[in-house]
Amino acid sequence: MPLINPGRNKSNDWSVRWLNLFFRLPLERSVGRAEAELNPIYRQAVRQELATEPAQSADYLRELSHERASLIPASQGVHGMLDQWQEPLKILQWLTAAVLLLTCINVAGLTVVRSVKQKQEILVRYAIGASRAALVRLYFLQALVISVAGGVAALWLAHWGAALLLHLSRVDTLTTSLNSSALAFHWLIATAAALLIGLFPAWHAGRVSLAAGLAASASTHSGTSSHALTRRALAAVQIALCLVLLITAGLFAKSLDRLVSVPVGFNPDHLMLFSVDPKLPGSNVEATRQLYFNLQRKLEQTPGVQSVTYGTGGPFPQSADSAVLIPPRKSAAQEHASGMASIVGPRYFATLGIPLIAGREFDDRDRAGMPASVVINETLARKLFGARSPVGQPVIIFNGLDPNWPATIIGVAADYRLSWKRSQASLIYISAQQARRVSDITFYARTSPNFSLTEQAIRNLLRRETPLLPAYDMQSMQNRMREFASGDRAMTFLIAVFAALATLISLVGVYGVIAYSSSLRGTEFGVRFALGAQRRDVIWLVLRESLFIVTSALALAIPAAWFGLSLIRSQLYHVTLHDPSVFLTAIIALTICSLLAALVPATRAAQVDIQSALRHN
Repeated sequence: MPLINPGRNKSNDWSVRWLNLFFRLPLERSVGRAEAELNPIYRQAVRQELATEPAQSADYLRELSHERASLIPASQGVHGMLDQWQEPLKILQWLTAAVLLLTCINVAGLTVVRSVKQKQEILVRYAIGASRAALVRLYFLQALVISVAGGVAALWLAHWGAALLLHLSRVDTLTTSLNSSALAFHWLIATAAALLIGLFPAWHAGRVSLAAGLAASASTHSGTSSHALTRRALAAVQIALCLVLLITAGLFAKSLDRLVSVPVGFNPDHLMLFSVDPKLPGSNVEATRQLYFNLQRKLEQTPGVQSVTYGTGGPFPQSADSAVLIPPRKSAAQEHASGMASIVGPRYFATLGIPLIAGREFDDRDRAGMPASVVINETLARKLFGARSPVGQPVIIFNGLDPNWPATIIGVAADYRLSWKRSQASLIYISAQQARRVSDITFYARTSPNFSLTEQAIRNLLRRETPLLPAYDMQSMQNRMREFASGDRAMTFLIAVFAALATLISLVGVYGVIAYSSSLRGTEFGVRFALGAQRRDVIWLVLRESLFIVTSALALAIPAAWFGLSLIRSQLYHVTLHDPSVFLTAIIALTICSLLAALVPATRAAQVDIQSALRHN
């Protein structure tokens, strides 16, 4: 701790809560047992700290009293992204399993059709002495070859897909590689897929009777009603899985649309930002304050720059500090409020376009040596003062690192979004010229529309005026906002890809079932034409079979989606799981696509030659 903050040894300070503790456990002690033994000790320590706790908000004290210690195996790493991506990755795993199952059903259905056409071959194999077990092994071997070929192709796609996922989510702190565990799981899934694919044709081959087959060999009938029912059932299950994926994709797309269209509470257009690191050799708080102030003035003189300010935290921050605001005349715990503390420079609210509801923002009156001033946002004002005006009210600022100091509220700023999914947070603004310590600062510049020229001019100024002050993360606010939504965009994109892939596979299944069924009914269509049926009658007859499959799929998919989508509830933003517009759109789109897939074999069936069909019979 002294190495991080020289002169401030906080190793025994209860308020320092951002460090992780590491334990070396005995080999005979499990993580669960160690956690059970640790928590009573931890809760006792928390109770002791609560007895001497400085004034804090009631919500914070309640949260602290229910807090518990969690032990995580070091092999999992210590990273905040685990919490961020745990639920989305679970959703992707379920969607991957659904697409895999759908693919297996599709290939199994095609294999069943192939096995029906190979019925004569099966009979011949039986006749020359092949056993049922040998035929079952044959079909499983064929399925295994398909799965292995798909598994080899999947290895390349997995490498490409993992890189794409990291790119879409804009995560540069992780790497992906295929280790032995991943490869073992991959081939285990491929083997399971082979078993699933070969199950139906193997079962069909095992049910073929030699005597009955030879007796019926002279018949032109090429498929029983049970075979037709199996094919339709497999197609219906594919459509049902596809519909669930389409509904999931629709919910995520609507959630993303609502997420990025909500008002953010400030003006992000033509706003550029970059961060600087003030930890220079020999620097102190006073020198750093003056450095920021001078840099602000020079940046404002740069061509294309209209206004400049600086601060910590801010909209869509990478990190943030916290503090507690205590009205000195109030003693009830619920009238103390904690919030995110931002150290800001002059014209901060005007530059970012954050409206001031009351009072003023920081200026030359709020410099070092003058009475401390703070600005709070609407949420904190309502929490502390209700309907009363906060302007002019005295408060005490406590941040856990520096001694408490009194201040006066000089203004109330409008709320803005800290991130896409977080709003209505309590915010405390402290003048940078009065702050007792200076952390990493972000500069904000309101620029002209020609962003690239202004960016280059600012970079040239920084290299010329402050060569020892590292500047990083220079970007537009719009780009920063896109980064904060990158995880949601990546999830929506991947789910849309899964849904599109599922739709394609399902439509291939519908096409295959309808095409094969129509090929078996050539004689029937010839007789209908001979009796006066029109082409549109035959087309409708074929399309009706497709509608029957879709209707059966809806009976399966709608209840499954209605009750089974609770897994994604926490990932949606202001969208209900049972959004009727999403359900209706997915149903209509899938029905139309299924009819279009069936239209090709239906049109081909309507073009059958009557004499050829009757002569074939």
